[in-house]
Amino acid sequence: MGALTACGLLSSGAITCWGDYRNGLLSPPTGVFTDVAVGYTHACALREDGTLACWGAGSMSNAPTPAAGQRFVQVASGNLHSCVLADDGTVQCWGDNTNGELNVAALPAGVRYTQVSVSNEARADAASGTVSCALRSDGAAVCWGSGGRGQLGVPALPADVVYTSVSASNMNACASRSDGAVLCWGLWTTALNNVPPTLNLLKKTQPIAFTPAVPNSVVVGTTFELVPNVGSGNPVVVQSLTPDVCQVTEDNHSVSFSAEGTCSFSADRAGNDSYEPSPQLIVTATVAIGTQTITFTSSAPNPGYVGDTYIVSATGGDSFNEVTFSSLTTATCTVAGNTVSFVAEGNCTVAADQAGAVNYHPAPQVTQAITITRRPQAIKFTSNAPNPAYVGDGYVPSATVGANGNVVTIAAAPAAVCTMSGNAIAFVATASAP
Repeated sequence: MGALTACGLLSSGAITCWGDYRNGLLSPPTGVFTDVAVGYTHACALREDGTLACWGAGSMSNAPTPAAGQRFVQVASGNLHSCVLADDGTVQCWGDNTNGELNVAALPAGVRYTQVSVSNEARADAASGTVSCALRSDGAAVCWGSGGRGQLGVPALPADVVYTSVSASNMNACASRSDGAVLCWGLWTTALNNVPPTLNLLKKTQPIAFTPAVPNSVVVGTTFELVPNVGSGNPVVVQSLTPDVCQVTEDNHSVSFSAEGTCSFSADRAGNDSYEPSPQLIVTATVAIGTQTITFTSSAPNPGYVGDTYIVSATGGDSFNEVTFSSLTTATCTVAGNTVSFVAEGNCTVAADQAGAVNYHPAPQVTQAITITRRPQAIKFTSNAPNPAYVGDGYVPSATVGANGNVVTIAAAPAAVCTMSGNAIAFVATASAP
């Protein structure tokens, strides 16, 4: 709320304002918004797409715009300056910088901002009215701007205690702690820092976490079930910040990824007597057409023999399309279904392919190489030759037939020692017959 004007968000996402009509504050922009903040003479709100809209007088001309791939998630408006929190945990401020209002405190490595607050009461003196404070992800709170009233002196924290929220005013600031305590600092003469001794929130923090965590990359057309951790018992309310890319079911139980792009959604959970409200969680995921990979699950014969067959198999991606097989060397092998037939000697190449779908790219083709040869044959004598053999005797040799079924042909040499007649060998002279 500003000095004389207040604004609020309707359930439709529209903004309504009431109170002082001056400075144009009662004429908010149209559209769907997710956050609104009213300063002394101006107001700002966040659109559904994470961009910023401001109206009224002052502190608007140099309002920031989100960087590529960035969204604003919270805005705070003051007297002559305002600040905005982005989804990457950075804070930007704009407007008057007379008292260092725009000098956002630097962050340690790996730490981000989670909340920002701006004082919005106009003051004539430079010591008041230009304070900003922010909460960090490591539980610390920092303030910047005019510190003439001690507004920048954030109290040190006890061990194992963190700040859970912070609020800045023109003369002081206050913050809640994870142990339930509330502390205020700044101007002390008006008792602004005298927190009642009985005021202790005694509330637990309940950061939201999904188990399993939402993956960084997801496939178009898939759905992820959101299972939050236990907290206050209040439901986790999930809202898509990019409804053209992803949508949340009405029961907040799952998110559906419907188009390529970056999906962002917020998650909030109300507190109760024992729990603080959950800090808003912003989740982002890259949504893309899925890729597929084919892997042969059958081992090819090595070598393969002409006339034989081989059953080929492979696994593919998640498009539910079958993996199909073909021959890239039809002169040596052919494929029918998943049966590979070896038809001639040479190199055989079997290819595996899988078609794409609406949500999946076709799988890159993979191949399997097979060397095709004729089956070897071996001849084995089944008869025992006489040793020694005598001139004038005879011998009928016999041998096994090879796998092709052709008759084994037997010959005798040299003719001066032994001769072949029909299937019998005659020993005609002395010597060593082969």
